[in-house]
Amino acid sequence: MKFNRLLSVLFVGVLSCATLPVLAASSEKYGYVDVEQLFNTPAAQEIVSKRQQHQNQTRAELTQMQQKLEQEYKELSALANVDPMTLSADQKAKLDQFRKDQMAFEQKVAAAQEVPASLNQDMEKFQEHMTTVIGKVAKQHGVTMVVNKEAILWSEPVNDLTADVLKEMK
Repeated sequence: MKFNRLLSVLFVGVLSCATLPVLAASSEKYGYVDVEQLFNTPAAQEIVSKRQQHQNQTRAELTQMQQKLEQEYKELSALANVDPMTLSADQKAKLDQFRKDQMAFEQKVAAAQEVPASLNQDMEKFQEHMTTVIGKVAKQHGVTMVVNKEAILWSEPVNDLTADVLKEMK
């Protein structure tokens, strides 16, 4: 077992050493950007802020609806042991209203799970713009591939295109 593991490690090491000259001779030039910094720009933060405002507003509406339902439930709980045939018209109307409010609440909860299309479109536009700018800066630097900084274990800082992308995005 240990021998197989050692053999595997040795094989990977030899393979890595064998491909190193090929990579070094390659005409490919790689760069990277710190995408997290790009999302800290004012344009991106505005989109994120709109999303948070929408979430906060929705949360407040849901809380208010839930409190109303709880109050109605307390009022109607006294009717739990009453024969439905003996309910007054007013009591029946309150019970129907409670059911409608409950359904509206459930629909609102379901709708809250989805982000409005306009907010998604804003984010998509920002990402498209960011990708276009990254491509433009990469071409200016003769870079053939750009990756997110988060995916890199180590690289020369000279390959960092983040500052130039940020300048171009403004």
